[in-house]
Amino acid sequence: MTGQAFVDTNIWFYALSAQNEAKRIAANSLIDSLIMPMINDQVVRELCTNLLKKSSFDESGIMSLVQALYLDCR
Repeated sequence: MTGQAFVDTNIWFYALSAQNEAKRIAANSLIDSLIMPMINDQVVRELCTNLLKKSSFDESGIMSLVQALYLDCR
């Protein structure tokens, strides 16, 4: 699949989380196949909350991630 698609919070979370390697690999493959993934502010908020609560991300990592998302996504 190549092109544009909206990527939901769970896909981003799986791509960034080390909890399940198979899901991480699949999510990253999906995201990498897209020209410019689409997100919205709700997805960014949900992703940040989930990464802080359920993953090893800290606030500085979250800030870097948000900047990267806005540069690389539509």
